[in-house]
Amino acid sequence: MNIFSSFFWDYNVSKNDLSKLHKMDVEKFLCDELSKKLSSNSNIKSNKDTNMADNLVTVCNSFYEKPVHSFGDLKLRNTKVKGDIFEEFTKKYLLHVYKLHTVYLLKEVPAELLDKLGLKRKDYGIDLIGIDENGRYYAIQAKYRKRCTTKKTVVSWKQLSTFYSLCARTGPWQKLVVCTTADYICRQGKKNSKDYSITWNKIKNINHFDWLSMVEYKSARKIGTEKPSSPLPEQEKVDPDKVRAARLAYFQNSNLK
Repeated sequence: MNIFSSFFWDYNVSKNDLSKLHKMDVEKFLCDELSKKLSSNSNIKSNKDTNMADNLVTVCNSFYEKPVHSFGDLKLRNTKVKGDIFEEFTKKYLLHVYKLHTVYLLKEVPAELLDKLGLKRKDYGIDLIGIDENGRYYAIQAKYRKRCTTKKTVVSWKQLSTFYSLCARTGPWQKLVVCTTADYICRQGKKNSKDYSITWNKIKNINHFDWLSMVEYKSARKIGTEKPSSPLPEQEKVDPDKVRAARLAYFQNSNLK
């Protein structure tokens, strides 16, 4: 294949193929990069100075900053990818830290479940759907926000209004979850029992072993009672020997403090 045919192959790649490539690259990139950060942290005697939340922000930004080697790669390189990486992180957090039974990105939700909840495939504000062990549904929005060192970062009511409006017309929902890298969320009216926020402080407080479990997880979709209408690309599993080595190094360094 010469350079011209390679270019036109990249140019004519279908939207479906790009979607699959995008999903696989983003998911694998997140796991691989967080795994590297965890291994690096384990080799540092004092982990207090190296926060995985800061590493998460670095990972979200670095995918966009990666060199491109084809026209297809260039089409995938846009600022939306930062949000897509954070959606994958949100999914892992809700499975491993919050302990939901099943979590879907909106594009993965089975058609029959969308119909049941009154939703469409197009994103109008709900980015993910979670299901707990009692079969109750969670509407989830992931909001990646650039961190600022000089002032607090906030998600405004205007930025959330579409999410809450859609939740009011769909469901039923057990919880309305907003996960964000911002410091806080500005809501109008009183916060009620359905509102749940995962903000920067909670992300900073994720413990070492929860980070390990998120990286170790083979597939971003945990299979529960609901099944997707079509199979999803398989996620490459992180080498368990490397994870065990990182865990051992973490304990050894902790004992040296």
